[in-house]
Amino acid sequence: MPLTRSMKVLGTIFLSISICQILLPITSLKAEECATPIISGPPAWPPFVFPKNDTGERWGVAIDISQQVFTSIGAKNSVDTIKPWKRVLRDLEQGKIDLIFALLVSKERRDKYIYTDAWAYDTYGVVTLKGKEFKYSSVEDLRNHSGAYYADLRIPKPLNQVFEQGKNFQSIKDVASLYKVLHQGRVDYLIVSVPSFVWFIPDQYRKNDFSVIKESLVTLPVYMALSRKSPCAQFIDEINVELRARKKIIEEMFELNNKD
Repeated sequence: MPLTRSMKVLGTIFLSISICQILLPITSLKAEECATPIISGPPAWPPFVFPKNDTGERWGVAIDISQQVFTSIGAKNSVDTIKPWKRVLRDLEQGKIDLIFALLVSKERRDKYIYTDAWAYDTYGVVTLKGKEFKYSSVEDLRNHSGAYYADLRIPKPLNQVFEQGKNFQSIKDVASLYKVLHQGRVDYLIVSVPSFVWFIPDQYRKNDFSVIKESLVTLPVYMALSRKSPCAQFIDEINVELRARKKIIEEMFELNNKD
């Protein structure tokens, strides 16, 4: 039987509770230097982070894990308010926040932040309207089609080669408008984080209105990242131990949310 969104949410909550029950003893004479860390991240990134209705707050396994990691070293952390993504990255670089709980990697970012081990994965790809699929073997096949993407999305290789193909690829600042421009035929495809795309489908559309081109899929590791200016950065090894302790449960959650 296909899993509904409600079933996936319940499964995610159950696994999040299981993750929180794992607490490894970590002690350090320097723990007081990381007494009140501030954590932040994207406003939403299913299945890792979900918006809490219209409250401006977030919940999810990414927040649960980061909080438990800091609890294990005796730190009382707080979750920063939702801010524009570019500001979150700038705050991490400047040391105004201590940790981002879900982040992709790049060479430029590795120079700025201290990355943990990978703790999860996300899948990116090309989405079309059902019945409007086209042959895809490489990004070159997108050249003669119009496309769009969410403005804050960091498109991974090799899909980011689409930017070299001219003006036939536009950024959209409003998530709901992504579905609208595709459904109305104003573009031929979208490049998206597939789990997030499926999760945020507006009520007026159905999942089977859309088609994911499987040949385009790219799966990337997701990390946490510490500020190089944070006193908590000294605990990177302990944080990685905590993440490894939760690996199996995290993988189960990832599999649950990728089922049809």
